[in-house]
Amino acid sequence: MVEFTAEEINFMKIALAEGQIAIEEGEVPVGVVFVYRPDPLKNTACSIDSSVPFFGPGEILGKGHNRTNATKNGTRHAELVIVDEILARGHPPSVFQECDVYVTCEPCIMCAGALSLLKIRRVVFGCKNDRFGGCGSILSVHGAPHLRHRYVADAGLMENEAIRLFKSFYARENRQAPDTKRRKKGLSAVT
Repeated sequence: MVEFTAEEINFMKIALAEGQIAIEEGEVPVGVVFVYRPDPLKNTACSIDSSVPFFGPGEILGKGHNRTNATKNGTRHAELVIVDEILARGHPPSVFQECDVYVTCEPCIMCAGALSLLKIRRVVFGCKNDRFGGCGSILSVHGAPHLRHRYVADAGLMENEAIRLFKSFYARENRQAPDTKRRKKGLSAVT
């Protein structure tokens, strides 16, 4: 069992708050925080020019939540939304090699693969994803031996709080769900 620090708990609290915002916006409550963790032995800067703010160790590069329903795009998972935002601010892709990711739920197989391609340093998640998990629940994409880059994935930080967040979401009707799914539950959109 991994011992998490007070700082890591704080980052997960921010991810959980993003998950709550997602619920309020009708999204699945995946919240994420990208934290800059440079190697102290390397002299690396997080910005490529003076117009991009420099981030020091332990600073948040980006935070956010799922946007799949809002964008009608199934690939707009929280992790990928924030990757795009960080890159749009002018940071080089190499910045992800020095990032830890805190996310409410285990990254899905797609996101776990994308994080591997970005050479992310570490992923810390709250609850497991028993349907689509890519960091150990279904597949272990993060540690697949055929990949050039593997990353550490630590589970269980504020797991109960993350589970409560998801239960809260699934207790509500998802008005974004296809009508056939609502009927299956007896929750047809027709009133």
